[in-house]
Amino acid sequence: MKILSVGTVTRDVFLKSRLFRVVKDEKHLSGPDFPTHEATCFAMGSKMEVEEPVVAVGGGAANAAVTFSRAELSSFVLAAAGDDEAGFSVLKDLKKEKVAPRILKRPGHTGFGVVLLSSGGERTILHHRGASNSLKASDVGPSFPYQALYLAPGNLPWAVSERIIARAVKAGAFVAINPSKAYLSDPSRLRHILSNAHVVVMNREEAASFTGLPYEYEDHIFRALDASISGIAVMTEGVKGAMVSDGKNILRAGIFPTVVVDSTGAGDAFGSAFVCSLLLNGIRPSKGEKLKVPLENLKEAMRFGAANSSAVVSKIGAHAGSLHLKDYSSKKYSHFNVREV
Repeated sequence: MKILSVGTVTRDVFLKSRLFRVVKDEKHLSGPDFPTHEATCFAMGSKMEVEEPVVAVGGGAANAAVTFSRAELSSFVLAAAGDDEAGFSVLKDLKKEKVAPRILKRPGHTGFGVVLLSSGGERTILHHRGASNSLKASDVGPSFPYQALYLAPGNLPWAVSERIIARAVKAGAFVAINPSKAYLSDPSRLRHILSNAHVVVMNREEAASFTGLPYEYEDHIFRALDASISGIAVMTEGVKGAMVSDGKNILRAGIFPTVVVDSTGAGDAFGSAFVCSLLLNGIRPSKGEKLKVPLENLKEAMRFGAANSSAVVSKIGAHAGSLHLKDYSSKKYSHFNVREV
């Protein structure tokens, strides 16, 4: 099976220091920019020692494409990068991962991130999107020679996402979307895109923004998300696990125990592995009908998602720990409780 991941690719630098502290302050850290009332803190004007930097390729499209490739699907990626050394590094890394990259070179810098890691694995990302935003609708070909699409748009122009989805739908492909924060700013337009998706993945912060509900109202957020999506709704919640609904059944599951080194890419890891499991189990859309997934396949997809996510957060880098297909069958990931709500 051929699956195309579309979105952003970046080159990231991970910095870790014992002097990065996570602080919680409900009075001063409030509003949409601080939904959990927490922030990374370090001394103003100071010069701090950090551990050895780690340089790695990231971005939603790259992270998903690696998950699919390591699960032995034919993985392709469409993204833009700068005509610079970082862009060459992205291309080299994806080829090493056996991903077929269609990386379009653009003037300017490749997307870049500085990831600040605290001792508990919490991360704050300083992000320059650079050339990753420069895909154009004209870069999307007239046909869609793939059986599945995974869209992680970042700040891609709406026209790019709308065209690639239209091509995928016309081809009868499986469509999964992990909408970005930028897309949440226009809920009505986003709903139109999501209406064509078989699987929609959001984290709880994104789901709260999309539904317009307070972050604290967990169950209300998920039920509103589920009601707004015609396909399968997935809401990830970090260490609390995830919730999934097919419109009839609501499932909840926790996580596999792990030592969190770096939480970057945890959502990408869950969403892409969730989709991976469905595809590996032969789940395919029927034209004009809602995706039908047996309950056991949904539970198995949640196990895949949780396993991949726990493996990714145990290493520095957004996909360094991503599992290979044989790893999902290991004893370490065999016992997983999914309960119906």
